[in-house]
Amino acid sequence: MSNFVPGNYDLRTALIFCYHLKKTAAESHRMLVETYGKHALGKSQCFEWFKKFKSGDFTYFLWGRKFILQTDHKPLVALLQTENMKGLKSTTAARLKRWAIRLLGYDFRIEYIRTTDFGHADALSRLMSKFRDDNAEELQVASIRTTENEIHLIRDSAIDTFGKDLRLQLATATDSDPDLKTVMNAIQNNVFPTECSPIVEHYKKRIDCISVVSNSLLLGDRVIIPKSMQPDILSSLHKGYPGIRRMKQLAREFVYWPKLSEDIEHLVQQCNVCALTKKLPIKVPISPWPMKKPLERMHLDFAGPIEGQYLLIFVDAYSKFIEVMTTPTISSSRTVELCREVFSRYSPPDILVSDHGTQFTADIFTQFCKEMQISHILTAVNHPQSNGRAERMVDSVKRAIAKNPSNWKKELQDFLYSYRYTPCTAAPEGKSLAEIFFGRRINSPFSKLIPSSWKPSPAAVEDLSIKNQNMQRQFEQHHGTRSRTLKPGDRVIVAFKDKRELGVIEHILSNSRFQVLLDNGRSVERHINHIWKRSGTQEIHNPSIADDWVFYEPDMTSDVTHDNTELQPCCRSTRGPRQPAGTHSERDAS
Repeated sequence: MSNFVPGNYDLRTALIFCYHLKKTAAESHRMLVETYGKHALGKSQCFEWFKKFKSGDFTYFLWGRKFILQTDHKPLVALLQTENMKGLKSTTAARLKRWAIRLLGYDFRIEYIRTTDFGHADALSRLMSKFRDDNAEELQVASIRTTENEIHLIRDSAIDTFGKDLRLQLATATDSDPDLKTVMNAIQNNVFPTECSPIVEHYKKRIDCISVVSNSLLLGDRVIIPKSMQPDILSSLHKGYPGIRRMKQLAREFVYWPKLSEDIEHLVQQCNVCALTKKLPIKVPISPWPMKKPLERMHLDFAGPIEGQYLLIFVDAYSKFIEVMTTPTISSSRTVELCREVFSRYSPPDILVSDHGTQFTADIFTQFCKEMQISHILTAVNHPQSNGRAERMVDSVKRAIAKNPSNWKKELQDFLYSYRYTPCTAAPEGKSLAEIFFGRRINSPFSKLIPSSWKPSPAAVEDLSIKNQNMQRQFEQHHGTRSRTLKPGDRVIVAFKDKRELGVIEHILSNSRFQVLLDNGRSVERHINHIWKRSGTQEIHNPSIADDWVFYEPDMTSDVTHDNTELQPCCRSTRGPRQPAGTHSERDAS
Protein backbone atom coordinates (compact mmCIF):
# COMPACT_ATOMS: atom_id res chain seq x y z
CA MET A 1 0.00 0.00 0.00
CA SER A 2 1.17 3.57 -0.72
CA ASN A 3 -0.07 7.04 0.04
CA PHE A 4 1.15 10.66 -0.02
CA VAL A 5 0.97 13.37 2.68
CA PRO A 6 0.42 16.77 1.02
CA GLY A 7 2.55 19.72 2.11
CA ASN A 8 5.36 17.62 3.62
CA TYR A 9 6.52 15.84 0.44
CA ASP A 10 6.13 12.66 2.55
CA LEU A 11 5.68 9.29 0.79
CA ARG A 12 4.84 6.19 2.83
CA THR A 13 4.70 2.59 1.69
CA ALA A 14 3.66 -0.45 3.72
CA LEU A 15 4.01 -4.17 2.96
CA ILE A 16 1.05 -6.05 4.43
CA PHE A 17 0.27 -9.74 4.58
CA CYS A 18 -3.24 -10.35 3.37
CA TYR A 19 -3.58 -13.99 4.32
CA HIS A 20 -5.73 -13.50 7.41
CA LEU A 21 -5.61 -10.31 9.45
CA LYS A 22 -3.65 -8.06 7.03
CA LYS A 23 -0.71 -7.71 9.37
CA THR A 24 2.06 -5.29 8.42
CA ALA A 25 5.22 -7.11 7.34
CA ALA A 26 7.35 -4.11 6.36
CA GLU A 27 7.04 -0.38 6.20
CA SER A 28 8.91 2.21 4.17
CA HIS A 29 9.12 5.96 4.34
CA ARG A 30 10.73 8.58 2.16
CA MET A 31 10.94 12.35 2.38
CA LEU A 32 11.10 13.83 -1.11
CA VAL A 33 13.22 16.83 -1.88
CA GLU A 34 11.41 19.93 -3.05
CA THR A 35 12.13 19.21 -6.74
CA TYR A 36 10.35 15.85 -6.67
CA GLY A 37 7.62 17.29 -4.50
CA LYS A 38 6.63 19.61 -7.32
CA HIS A 39 5.99 16.68 -9.66
CA ALA A 40 2.56 15.23 -10.18
CA LEU A 41 1.37 12.95 -7.40
CA GLY A 42 1.28 9.87 -9.65
CA LYS A 43 4.83 10.47 -10.78
CA SER A 44 6.04 10.83 -7.18
CA GLN A 45 4.40 7.60 -6.02
CA CYS A 46 5.67 5.68 -9.01
CA PHE A 47 9.16 7.00 -8.22
CA GLU A 48 8.88 5.66 -4.64
CA TRP A 49 7.82 2.19 -5.81
CA PHE A 50 10.63 2.12 -8.31
CA LYS A 51 13.20 2.99 -5.64
CA LYS A 52 11.91 0.37 -3.19
CA PHE A 53 11.70 -2.40 -5.75
CA LYS A 54 15.11 -1.52 -7.18
CA SER A 55 16.88 -1.25 -3.80
CA GLY A 56 15.57 -4.58 -2.65
CA ASP A 57 13.57 -3.39 0.39
CA PHE A 58 10.51 -5.32 -0.77
CA THR A 59 12.10 -7.53 -3.42
CA TYR A 60 12.73 -10.33 -0.90
CA PHE A 61 9.03 -10.46 -0.12
CA LEU A 62 7.53 -9.86 -3.54
CA TRP A 63 9.75 -11.54 -6.11
CA GLY A 64 8.10 -14.65 -7.45
CA ARG A 65 4.79 -13.94 -5.71
CA LYS A 66 1.59 -12.55 -7.13
CA PHE A 67 0.54 -9.53 -5.08
CA ILE A 68 -1.86 -6.57 -5.12
CA LEU A 69 -0.56 -3.01 -5.27
CA GLN A 70 -3.01 -0.60 -3.65
CA THR A 71 -2.89 3.18 -4.06
CA ASP A 72 -5.08 6.15 -3.26
CA HIS A 73 -4.12 7.88 -6.53
CA LYS A 74 -6.57 6.66 -9.15
CA PRO A 75 -4.71 7.75 -12.34
CA LEU A 76 -1.94 5.26 -11.55
CA VAL A 77 -4.44 2.41 -11.93
CA ALA A 78 -4.86 3.11 -15.64
CA LEU A 79 -1.19 3.97 -16.11
CA LEU A 80 0.44 0.88 -14.59
CA GLN A 81 -1.93 -1.98 -15.31
CA THR A 82 0.33 -4.83 -16.34
CA GLU A 83 -1.77 -5.82 -19.35
CA ASN A 84 -1.30 -2.34 -20.84
CA MET A 85 2.38 -1.82 -20.10
CA LYS A 86 3.71 -3.30 -23.31
CA GLY A 87 1.53 -0.93 -25.35
CA LEU A 88 2.38 2.29 -23.53
CA LYS A 89 1.29 5.34 -25.50
CA SER A 90 3.85 7.72 -26.92
CA THR A 91 2.26 10.52 -24.90
CA THR A 92 3.25 8.84 -21.63
CA ALA A 93 6.10 10.63 -19.89
CA ALA A 94 9.43 9.04 -20.75
CA ARG A 95 10.42 8.60 -17.09
CA LEU A 96 7.14 6.93 -16.16
CA LYS A 97 7.50 4.68 -19.17
CA ARG A 98 10.97 3.59 -18.06
CA TRP A 99 9.75 2.90 -14.51
CA ALA A 100 6.81 0.95 -15.86
CA ILE A 101 9.21 -1.24 -17.83
CA ARG A 102 11.14 -1.90 -14.58
CA LEU A 103 7.95 -3.02 -12.85
CA LEU A 104 7.35 -5.61 -15.58
CA GLY A 105 9.59 -7.96 -13.61
CA TYR A 106 6.90 -8.31 -10.92
CA ASP A 107 3.59 -10.10 -11.02
CA PHE A 108 1.08 -7.73 -9.48
CA ARG A 109 -2.33 -6.19 -9.90
CA ILE A 110 -2.94 -2.55 -9.06
CA GLU A 111 -6.18 -1.31 -7.50
CA TYR A 112 -7.55 1.92 -6.09
CA ILE A 113 -8.35 2.44 -2.35
CA ARG A 114 -9.94 5.56 -0.93
CA THR A 115 -7.69 7.64 1.33
CA THR A 116 -10.12 7.30 4.27
CA ASP A 117 -9.63 3.51 4.12
CA PHE A 118 -5.86 3.85 3.97
CA GLY A 119 -4.82 3.29 7.60
CA HIS A 120 -1.86 0.96 7.45
CA ALA A 121 0.62 3.18 5.72
CA ASP A 122 0.23 5.90 8.37
CA ALA A 123 1.00 3.77 11.44
CA LEU A 124 4.62 4.20 12.59
CA SER A 125 6.27 5.70 9.56
CA ARG A 126 5.31 9.25 10.50
CA LEU A 127 7.25 8.98 13.75
CA MET A 128 10.40 8.13 11.83
CA SER A 129 10.12 10.77 9.13
CA LYS A 130 13.17 12.64 10.41
CA PHE A 131 15.29 9.60 11.24
CA ARG A 132 15.63 7.83 7.89
CA ASP A 133 18.83 5.99 7.09
CA ASP A 134 19.63 5.83 3.39
CA ASN A 135 22.90 3.95 3.98
CA ALA A 136 21.34 0.68 5.04
CA GLU A 137 23.18 -2.34 3.73
CA GLU A 138 21.64 -3.96 0.69
CA LEU A 139 21.90 -7.69 0.39
CA GLN A 140 21.81 -9.12 -3.12
CA VAL A 141 20.70 -12.74 -3.07
CA ALA A 142 19.91 -13.19 -6.74
CA SER A 143 20.41 -11.48 -10.08
CA ILE A 144 17.32 -11.52 -12.22
CA ARG A 145 17.63 -9.99 -15.70
CA THR A 146 14.13 -10.45 -17.04
CA THR A 147 13.59 -6.71 -17.33
CA GLU A 148 16.93 -6.19 -19.06
CA ASN A 149 16.03 -8.93 -21.52
CA GLU A 150 12.84 -7.06 -22.34
CA ILE A 151 14.86 -3.94 -23.05
CA HIS A 152 17.34 -5.90 -25.15
CA LEU A 153 14.45 -7.21 -27.17
CA ILE A 154 13.22 -3.67 -27.79
CA ARG A 155 16.70 -2.65 -28.95
CA ASP A 156 17.16 -5.66 -31.20
CA SER A 157 13.72 -5.48 -32.80
CA ALA A 158 14.20 -1.78 -33.54
CA ILE A 159 17.55 -2.17 -35.27
CA ASP A 160 16.58 -5.44 -37.01
CA THR A 161 14.01 -3.45 -38.95
CA PHE A 162 16.89 -2.10 -41.02
CA GLY A 163 18.83 -5.37 -41.30
CA LYS A 164 20.43 -7.83 -38.88
CA ASP A 165 23.92 -6.88 -40.04
CA LEU A 166 23.45 -3.41 -38.59
CA ARG A 167 22.76 -4.84 -35.12
CA LEU A 168 26.18 -6.49 -35.11
CA GLN A 169 27.80 -3.19 -36.03
CA LEU A 170 25.81 -1.09 -33.56
CA ALA A 171 27.83 -1.74 -30.40
CA THR A 172 31.17 -1.32 -32.21
CA ALA A 173 30.06 1.86 -33.96
CA THR A 174 28.68 3.31 -30.70
CA ASP A 175 31.93 2.58 -28.87
CA SER A 176 33.97 4.23 -31.65
CA ASP A 177 31.76 7.34 -31.75
CA PRO A 178 33.39 9.87 -29.39
CA ASP A 179 30.19 11.77 -28.65
CA LEU A 180 28.13 8.68 -27.85
CA LYS A 181 31.03 7.25 -25.84
CA THR A 182 31.01 10.41 -23.72
CA VAL A 183 27.24 10.15 -23.21
CA MET A 184 27.51 6.48 -22.23
CA ASN A 185 30.25 7.15 -19.68
CA ALA A 186 28.29 10.09 -18.27
CA ILE A 187 25.19 7.91 -17.77
CA GLN A 188 27.15 5.09 -16.16
CA ASN A 189 29.11 7.41 -13.87
CA ASN A 190 26.30 9.96 -13.43
CA VAL A 191 28.75 12.75 -14.22
CA PHE A 192 28.70 14.94 -17.35
CA PRO A 193 31.72 16.99 -18.43
CA THR A 194 31.40 20.72 -18.00
CA GLU A 195 32.54 21.41 -21.55
CA CYS A 196 31.20 19.17 -24.29
CA SER A 197 30.32 19.14 -27.97
CA PRO A 198 26.91 20.30 -29.26
CA ILE A 199 25.85 16.68 -29.82
CA VAL A 200 26.72 15.69 -26.25
CA GLU A 201 24.92 18.81 -25.03
CA HIS A 202 21.90 17.73 -27.07
CA TYR A 203 21.80 14.33 -25.36
CA LYS A 204 22.51 15.90 -21.96
CA LYS A 205 19.14 17.67 -22.11
CA ARG A 206 17.49 14.27 -22.64
CA ILE A 207 19.50 12.28 -20.12
CA ASP A 208 16.40 11.17 -18.20
CA CYS A 209 15.15 9.31 -21.27
CA ILE A 210 18.45 7.64 -22.25
CA SER A 211 19.51 4.19 -21.07
CA VAL A 212 22.55 1.97 -21.77
CA VAL A 213 21.85 -1.51 -23.10
CA SER A 214 24.72 -3.82 -24.15
CA ASN A 215 27.06 -0.99 -25.15
CA SER A 216 24.25 0.71 -27.05
CA LEU A 217 22.11 3.72 -26.22
CA LEU A 218 18.31 3.88 -26.21
CA LEU A 219 16.24 7.05 -26.14
CA GLY A 220 13.00 5.69 -24.75
CA ASP A 221 12.38 2.71 -27.00
CA ARG A 222 14.32 4.16 -29.97
CA VAL A 223 17.90 3.20 -30.75
CA ILE A 224 20.43 6.04 -30.87
CA ILE A 225 22.37 5.58 -34.11
CA PRO A 226 26.09 6.51 -34.27
CA LYS A 227 27.17 8.95 -36.95
CA SER A 228 28.99 6.28 -38.98
CA MET A 229 25.78 4.22 -39.35
CA GLN A 230 23.41 7.07 -40.12
CA PRO A 231 23.90 6.91 -43.95
CA ASP A 232 23.02 3.19 -43.93
CA ILE A 233 19.91 3.82 -41.85
CA LEU A 234 18.84 6.66 -44.15
CA SER A 235 19.37 4.40 -47.16
CA SER A 236 17.17 1.74 -45.55
CA LEU A 237 14.51 4.32 -44.72
CA HIS A 238 14.55 5.54 -48.34
CA LYS A 239 14.15 2.07 -49.81
CA GLY A 240 11.16 2.11 -52.15
CA TYR A 241 11.19 5.95 -52.28
CA PRO A 242 8.36 6.37 -49.74
CA GLY A 243 8.62 10.15 -49.44
CA ILE A 244 9.54 12.51 -46.61
CA ARG A 245 6.46 12.08 -44.42
CA ARG A 246 6.46 8.28 -44.44
CA MET A 247 10.21 8.13 -43.85
CA LYS A 248 9.84 10.34 -40.77
CA GLN A 249 7.02 8.20 -39.42
CA LEU A 250 9.09 5.04 -39.81
CA ALA A 251 12.21 6.58 -38.29
CA ARG A 252 10.35 7.90 -35.23
CA GLU A 253 9.28 4.38 -34.38
CA PHE A 254 12.77 2.85 -34.19
CA VAL A 255 15.80 5.17 -34.41
CA TYR A 256 17.01 8.54 -33.21
CA TRP A 257 19.83 11.01 -33.67
CA PRO A 258 20.00 14.83 -33.66
CA LYS A 259 18.50 16.51 -36.75
CA LEU A 260 17.05 13.23 -37.99
CA SER A 261 14.14 14.97 -39.72
CA GLU A 262 16.46 17.45 -41.45
CA ASP A 263 18.66 14.62 -42.74
CA ILE A 264 15.62 12.82 -44.16
CA GLU A 265 14.42 15.97 -45.91
CA HIS A 266 17.87 16.63 -47.36
CA LEU A 267 18.17 13.04 -48.63
CA VAL A 268 14.82 13.14 -50.42
CA GLN A 269 15.49 16.58 -51.89
CA GLN A 270 18.82 15.39 -53.32
CA CYS A 271 17.37 12.16 -54.75
CA ASN A 272 17.15 12.40 -58.56
CA VAL A 273 14.55 9.63 -58.82
CA CYS A 274 12.24 11.39 -56.37
CA ALA A 275 12.79 14.73 -58.09
CA LEU A 276 11.95 13.36 -61.55
CA THR A 277 8.87 11.44 -60.45
CA LYS A 278 7.36 13.78 -57.87
CA LYS A 279 4.05 15.52 -58.42
CA LEU A 280 3.85 18.93 -59.98
CA PRO A 281 4.30 21.78 -57.49
CA ILE A 282 1.32 23.60 -56.06
CA LYS A 283 -0.09 26.03 -58.60
CA VAL A 284 0.76 29.68 -58.21
CA PRO A 285 -2.02 32.30 -58.01
CA ILE A 286 -3.45 33.26 -61.39
CA SER A 287 -2.51 36.54 -63.06
CA PRO A 288 -5.52 37.86 -65.01
CA TRP A 289 -4.88 39.62 -68.30
CA PRO A 290 -5.53 43.38 -68.20
CA MET A 291 -8.70 44.41 -70.07
CA LYS A 292 -9.74 47.97 -70.91
CA LYS A 293 -11.73 48.03 -74.17
CA PRO A 294 -13.06 45.84 -77.00
CA LEU A 295 -10.56 44.63 -79.61
CA GLU A 296 -7.69 45.38 -77.27
CA ARG A 297 -6.90 41.67 -77.09
CA MET A 298 -8.36 38.72 -79.00
CA HIS A 299 -7.83 35.00 -78.37
CA LEU A 300 -8.10 32.34 -81.05
CA ASP A 301 -7.84 28.57 -81.18
CA PHE A 302 -8.80 25.66 -83.43
CA ALA A 303 -11.42 23.01 -82.60
CA GLY A 304 -12.49 19.88 -84.41
CA PRO A 305 -12.53 18.23 -86.81
CA ILE A 306 -16.31 17.83 -87.09
CA GLU A 307 -17.35 15.94 -90.22
CA GLY A 308 -14.14 17.01 -91.92
CA GLN A 309 -14.49 20.66 -90.89
CA TYR A 310 -12.33 22.56 -88.41
CA LEU A 311 -13.54 25.53 -86.38
CA LEU A 312 -11.37 28.61 -85.89
CA ILE A 313 -12.74 30.41 -82.84
CA PHE A 314 -12.12 34.13 -82.16
CA VAL A 315 -12.94 35.56 -78.72
CA ASP A 316 -12.69 39.21 -77.73
CA ALA A 317 -11.20 39.32 -74.23
CA TYR A 318 -13.11 42.37 -73.00
CA SER A 319 -16.63 41.78 -74.32
CA LYS A 320 -16.43 37.94 -74.65
CA PHE A 321 -17.81 38.39 -78.19
CA ILE A 322 -17.25 35.24 -80.24
CA GLU A 323 -16.85 34.54 -83.95
CA VAL A 324 -16.44 31.09 -85.52
CA MET A 325 -15.10 30.32 -88.99
CA THR A 326 -15.21 26.87 -90.60
CA THR A 327 -12.50 25.45 -92.85
CA PRO A 328 -11.61 22.01 -94.23
CA THR A 329 -7.88 22.64 -93.71
CA ILE A 330 -5.85 24.25 -90.94
CA SER A 331 -2.78 25.27 -92.90
CA SER A 332 -1.05 28.52 -92.07
CA SER A 333 -2.13 30.14 -95.35
CA ARG A 334 -5.77 29.21 -94.76
CA THR A 335 -5.53 30.52 -91.19
CA VAL A 336 -4.27 33.84 -92.51
CA GLU A 337 -7.21 34.02 -94.96
CA LEU A 338 -9.73 33.43 -92.18
CA CYS A 339 -8.08 35.98 -89.89
CA ARG A 340 -8.01 38.53 -92.69
CA GLU A 341 -11.73 37.96 -93.33
CA VAL A 342 -12.66 38.36 -89.67
CA PHE A 343 -10.44 41.39 -89.13
CA SER A 344 -11.81 43.09 -92.23
CA ARG A 345 -15.27 42.62 -90.74
CA TYR A 346 -14.57 43.78 -87.16
CA SER A 347 -11.13 45.49 -87.53
CA PRO A 348 -7.88 43.92 -86.27
CA PRO A 349 -7.16 43.75 -82.52
CA ASP A 350 -4.15 45.27 -80.80
CA ILE A 351 -3.01 41.92 -79.36
CA LEU A 352 -3.61 38.41 -80.68
CA VAL A 353 -3.13 35.46 -78.29
CA SER A 354 -2.72 31.86 -79.51
CA ASP A 355 -0.98 28.62 -78.58
CA HIS A 356 2.13 27.18 -80.23
CA GLY A 357 0.30 25.51 -83.10
CA THR A 358 2.28 25.36 -86.32
CA GLN A 359 -0.36 27.53 -88.00
CA PHE A 360 0.43 30.38 -85.61
CA THR A 361 4.23 30.00 -85.57
CA ALA A 362 4.69 29.92 -89.36
CA ASP A 363 6.48 32.79 -91.09
CA ILE A 364 3.42 33.66 -93.18
CA PHE A 365 1.34 34.20 -90.03
CA THR A 366 4.10 36.26 -88.42
CA GLN A 367 4.31 38.42 -91.54
CA PHE A 368 0.53 38.83 -91.55
CA CYS A 369 0.58 40.11 -87.96
CA LYS A 370 3.29 42.62 -88.84
CA GLU A 371 1.28 43.77 -91.84
CA MET A 372 -1.84 44.28 -89.71
CA GLN A 373 0.23 45.86 -86.89
CA ILE A 374 -0.88 43.17 -84.44
CA SER A 375 1.20 42.13 -81.43
CA HIS A 376 1.16 38.32 -81.47
CA ILE A 377 1.61 36.58 -78.08
CA LEU A 378 2.22 32.82 -77.80
CA THR A 379 1.09 31.15 -74.56
CA ALA A 380 3.26 28.79 -72.50
CA VAL A 381 3.79 25.34 -74.00
CA ASN A 382 1.46 22.63 -72.65
CA HIS A 383 -0.38 25.17 -70.52
CA PRO A 384 -3.81 25.75 -72.10
CA GLN A 385 -4.95 27.80 -69.08
CA SER A 386 -2.88 30.69 -70.45
CA ASN A 387 -5.28 30.77 -73.40
CA GLY A 388 -8.23 29.97 -71.19
CA ARG A 389 -10.60 32.45 -72.84
CA ALA A 390 -10.42 30.58 -76.14
CA GLU A 391 -10.33 27.15 -74.48
CA ARG A 392 -13.58 27.81 -72.61
CA MET A 393 -15.29 28.96 -75.79
CA VAL A 394 -14.08 25.84 -77.59
CA ASP A 395 -15.79 23.78 -74.92
CA SER A 396 -19.01 25.83 -75.17
CA VAL A 397 -19.10 25.50 -78.97
CA LYS A 398 -18.49 21.74 -78.83
CA ARG A 399 -21.31 21.23 -76.32
CA ALA A 400 -23.67 23.34 -78.45
CA ILE A 401 -22.88 21.32 -81.58
CA ALA A 402 -23.26 18.03 -79.73
CA LYS A 403 -26.94 18.81 -79.10
CA ASN A 404 -27.75 18.43 -82.81
CA PRO A 405 -24.83 16.75 -84.59
CA SER A 406 -26.88 15.88 -87.69
CA ASN A 407 -27.30 19.59 -88.52
CA TRP A 408 -24.39 21.07 -86.62
CA LYS A 409 -23.86 24.07 -88.90
CA LYS A 410 -27.37 25.39 -88.26
CA GLU A 411 -26.97 24.61 -84.56
CA LEU A 412 -23.70 26.55 -84.54
CA GLN A 413 -25.28 29.65 -86.10
CA ASP A 414 -28.23 29.49 -83.69
CA PHE A 415 -25.82 29.22 -80.78
CA LEU A 416 -23.74 32.20 -81.92
CA TYR A 417 -26.84 34.32 -82.46
CA SER A 418 -28.35 33.61 -79.05
CA TYR A 419 -24.98 33.80 -77.30
CA ARG A 420 -24.34 37.28 -78.66
CA TYR A 421 -27.64 38.92 -77.72
CA THR A 422 -28.03 37.23 -74.32
CA PRO A 423 -26.90 39.31 -71.29
CA CYS A 424 -23.79 37.85 -69.67
CA THR A 425 -22.98 38.23 -65.97
CA ALA A 426 -19.25 37.81 -66.71
CA ALA A 427 -19.31 40.74 -69.13
CA PRO A 428 -18.90 44.35 -67.97
CA GLU A 429 -22.11 45.73 -66.42
CA GLY A 430 -23.86 42.44 -67.23
CA LYS A 431 -24.72 43.54 -70.76
CA SER A 432 -24.94 41.36 -73.85
CA LEU A 433 -21.73 40.55 -75.68
CA ALA A 434 -22.84 42.30 -78.87
CA GLU A 435 -23.85 45.46 -77.00
CA ILE A 436 -20.41 45.74 -75.42
CA PHE A 437 -18.58 44.86 -78.62
CA PHE A 438 -20.58 47.07 -81.02
CA GLY A 439 -21.73 49.70 -78.56
CA ARG A 440 -25.41 49.03 -79.32
CA ARG A 441 -27.98 46.30 -78.93
CA ILE A 442 -28.60 43.94 -81.81
CA ASN A 443 -32.09 42.74 -82.69
CA SER A 444 -33.23 39.56 -81.04
CA PRO A 445 -36.45 37.54 -81.24
CA PHE A 446 -37.66 39.55 -78.25
CA SER A 447 -36.77 43.02 -79.52
CA LYS A 448 -40.30 43.57 -80.92
CA LEU A 449 -41.86 43.05 -77.50
CA ILE A 450 -40.40 46.28 -76.14
CA PRO A 451 -40.11 49.33 -78.44
CA SER A 452 -36.58 50.57 -78.78
CA SER A 453 -35.82 53.74 -76.86
CA TRP A 454 -32.95 54.64 -79.14
CA LYS A 455 -33.45 57.66 -81.37
CA PRO A 456 -30.94 59.31 -83.70
CA SER A 457 -29.92 62.86 -82.97
CA PRO A 458 -31.64 65.64 -84.96
CA ALA A 459 -28.32 66.62 -86.49
CA ALA A 460 -27.77 63.08 -87.76
CA VAL A 461 -31.28 62.96 -89.25
CA GLU A 462 -30.79 66.29 -91.02
CA ASP A 463 -27.37 65.29 -92.33
CA LEU A 464 -28.71 62.00 -93.70
CA SER A 465 -31.64 63.78 -95.38
CA ILE A 466 -29.32 66.20 -97.15
CA LYS A 467 -27.13 63.35 -98.38
CA ASN A 468 -30.14 61.46 -99.76
CA GLN A 469 -31.35 64.56 -101.62
CA ASN A 470 -27.93 65.10 -103.14
CA MET A 471 -27.76 61.48 -104.25
CA GLN A 472 -31.23 61.71 -105.83
CA ARG A 473 -30.36 64.93 -107.67
CA GLN A 474 -27.12 63.50 -109.03
CA PHE A 475 -28.90 60.37 -110.26
CA GLU A 476 -31.59 62.39 -112.01
CA GLN A 477 -29.04 64.65 -113.68
CA HIS A 478 -26.91 61.73 -114.85
CA HIS A 479 -29.70 59.48 -116.14
CA GLY A 480 -32.29 62.05 -117.22
CA THR A 481 -35.06 60.34 -115.26
CA ARG A 482 -38.77 60.94 -115.78
CA SER A 483 -41.50 60.11 -113.26
CA ARG A 484 -44.16 57.55 -114.20
CA THR A 485 -47.16 56.19 -112.35
CA LEU A 486 -48.87 52.82 -112.59
CA LYS A 487 -51.97 51.54 -110.87
CA PRO A 488 -53.60 48.12 -110.49
CA GLY A 489 -55.43 47.06 -113.66
CA ASP A 490 -53.15 48.91 -116.08
CA ARG A 491 -52.18 46.92 -119.15
CA VAL A 492 -48.39 46.88 -119.33
CA ILE A 493 -45.49 45.37 -121.19
CA VAL A 494 -42.93 43.56 -119.04
CA ALA A 495 -39.32 43.31 -120.17
CA PHE A 496 -37.45 40.07 -119.58
CA LYS A 497 -33.84 39.21 -120.41
CA ASP A 498 -34.56 38.06 -123.96
CA LYS A 499 -38.23 38.82 -124.52
CA ARG A 500 -41.19 40.96 -123.59
CA GLU A 501 -44.63 39.85 -122.47
CA LEU A 502 -48.02 41.42 -121.87
CA GLY A 503 -49.64 41.60 -118.49
CA VAL A 504 -51.76 43.52 -116.02
CA ILE A 505 -50.62 45.33 -112.84
CA GLU A 506 -51.91 43.17 -109.99
CA HIS A 507 -50.41 44.76 -106.86
CA ILE A 508 -48.26 47.74 -105.96
CA LEU A 509 -45.47 46.48 -103.72
CA SER A 510 -43.63 49.79 -103.29
CA ASN A 511 -43.01 53.04 -105.13
CA SER A 512 -40.94 51.21 -107.74
CA ARG A 513 -41.89 47.54 -107.38
CA PHE A 514 -45.02 45.97 -108.87
CA GLN A 515 -46.53 42.52 -109.10
CA VAL A 516 -47.69 41.78 -112.66
CA LEU A 517 -50.03 39.01 -113.80
CA LEU A 518 -48.87 37.92 -117.25
CA ASP A 519 -51.26 36.82 -119.97
CA ASN A 520 -49.94 33.28 -119.68
CA GLY A 521 -51.16 33.19 -116.04
CA ARG A 522 -47.74 33.55 -114.36
CA SER A 523 -47.32 36.21 -111.68
CA VAL A 524 -43.97 38.04 -111.58
CA GLU A 525 -42.42 40.92 -109.65
CA ARG A 526 -40.66 43.66 -111.56
CA HIS A 527 -39.11 47.08 -111.08
CA ILE A 528 -40.88 50.01 -112.73
CA ASN A 529 -37.89 50.52 -115.03
CA HIS A 530 -38.78 47.15 -116.61
CA ILE A 531 -42.46 47.99 -117.02
CA TRP A 532 -44.28 50.47 -119.24
CA LYS A 533 -47.86 51.01 -120.23
CA ARG A 534 -49.25 49.25 -123.28
CA SER A 535 -50.96 51.48 -125.83
CA GLY A 536 -53.50 49.89 -128.17
CA THR A 537 -54.09 46.18 -128.62
CA GLN A 538 -51.08 45.30 -130.73
CA GLU A 539 -49.44 41.94 -130.18
CA ILE A 540 -45.86 41.36 -129.09
CA HIS A 541 -43.69 39.53 -131.64
CA ASN A 542 -40.53 39.49 -129.41
CA PRO A 543 -37.83 40.23 -131.96
CA SER A 544 -34.23 39.53 -131.05
CA ILE A 545 -33.27 42.05 -128.40
CA ALA A 546 -29.71 43.27 -128.62
CA ASP A 547 -29.26 45.90 -125.97
CA ASP A 548 -27.27 46.28 -122.78
CA TRP A 549 -30.07 45.69 -120.27
CA VAL A 550 -29.31 43.33 -117.41
CA PHE A 551 -32.30 41.58 -115.89
CA TYR A 552 -32.76 39.73 -112.67
CA GLU A 553 -35.67 37.30 -112.93
CA PRO A 554 -36.52 35.73 -109.56
CA ASP A 555 -38.64 32.63 -109.31
CA MET A 556 -41.70 34.28 -107.80
CA THR A 557 -45.12 32.85 -107.15
CA SER A 558 -48.39 34.60 -106.66
CA ASP A 559 -47.84 34.68 -102.87
CA VAL A 560 -45.63 37.72 -102.62
CA THR A 561 -44.98 39.66 -99.46
CA HIS A 562 -46.15 43.26 -99.77
CA ASP A 563 -43.81 45.78 -98.28
CA ASN A 564 -42.61 49.28 -98.94
CA THR A 565 -38.94 48.43 -99.51
CA GLU A 566 -37.34 50.56 -102.18
CA LEU A 567 -35.21 48.40 -104.50
CA GLN A 568 -32.29 49.74 -106.48
CA PRO A 569 -32.81 49.86 -110.26
CA CYS A 570 -31.82 46.55 -111.78
CA CYS A 571 -31.14 47.82 -115.30
CA ARG A 572 -29.18 50.51 -117.02
CA SER A 573 -31.08 53.12 -119.02
CA THR A 574 -31.11 52.66 -122.82
CA ARG A 575 -30.87 56.35 -123.31
CA GLY A 576 -27.49 57.63 -124.26
CA PRO A 577 -25.77 60.31 -122.28
CA ARG A 578 -27.15 63.80 -122.57
CA GLN A 579 -25.66 65.71 -125.54
CA PRO A 580 -23.83 68.91 -124.86
CA ALA A 581 -25.65 72.19 -125.42
CA GLY A 582 -25.72 73.46 -128.99
CA THR A 583 -26.02 70.11 -130.71
CA HIS A 584 -29.84 70.08 -130.82
CA SER A 585 -30.02 72.68 -133.57
CA GLU A 586 -27.55 70.78 -135.63
CA ARG A 587 -29.56 67.58 -135.19
CA ASP A 588 -32.83 69.35 -136.03
CA ALA A 589 -31.28 70.88 -139.10
CA SER A 590 -30.20 67.52 -140.36
